[in-house]
Order: sequence, then structure tokens, then C-alpha cells
Amino acid sequence: MEESQIQEKIKQGALRTRLIVEIAGFPEEHITHTLNLVKDKVAEIKGVDLIKADIREPKKISERMWTGFVELEALMDRLSTLMGICFDFMPSSVEILEPDTIREDAGYLSDVFNDLTAKLHQYDAVAKMLRAKLALKEKENKTK
Repeated sequence: MEESQIQEKIKQGALRTRLIVEIAGFPEEHITHTLNLVKDKVAEIKGVDLIKADIREPKKISERMWTGFVELEALMDRLSTLMGICFDFMPSSVEILEPDTIREDAGYLSDVFNDLTAKLHQYDAVAKMLRAKLALKEKENKTK
């Protein structure tokens, strides 16, 4: 995508962003494969125009563990698209490069924050369910 096209989309309300998504695990090939998968999945999201992706070669961090990251520069059509990517891919770094100032309608921001809290409630419910299952297993193990 050419810079003139990027600037036109920013004028229309897009956000130019830089995201870093890190992956850790093993074997090394799995890290490289997963980083490529992240890049491809982000590029497929409606409302995202991938400008560039830089996948860094995994580095060994312990006897068996490897870590690597992909740096993505992308246009997001809306703030809510960026927020969704943050929840789905949990980047370690998020930067809004352009525009310098974001002006949004209060109703739209209310929707964004309601989506945010709904997602947080989902995660909270899963965490509570897992805690309850763990407590039940611990109780079962003590009675054996």
C-alpha cells in the first residue's frame, strides 16, 4: 500500500498502528509457524489493512524454550477493531502512530467500552469457573 493511500484512509478515520505480538514455547519451528499464523490472521480481519510485518527469528531463552515476535504495522478502520485485536492476540505493545488526535462520537465510545466490559466479564467467568474446578479437584484429592 502506498503512503498516499495510507494517508487518505487516515483522513477518513483510520488509525495507523504498530503492534508487537510475542510468542514463547517450543520447538523453535512452532514459534516461527505461529508468528506467521498471527500475521496472516491479523491481515484477514475485516477493517485491517496490513502495511508491513516483520517476523523476528526466535531466540532460545532456556534449555527448551524459545521466544519470538512479529511487529505489525497496520491501518485499523475503527478503534473497536484495534481493541478486538488486543483481546484476540494480546500484543505486548500497541502504538497509535497516526492521527495525533482521535475524535470519536460519545455513542460510539459507549459501544466500545460496553464491548470491552463484556469481554472482561467473559474472561472473569472463565477464570471463576477454572478456580471452582481447581478447588473441587483439590477437595477430591484431600478426601482420597
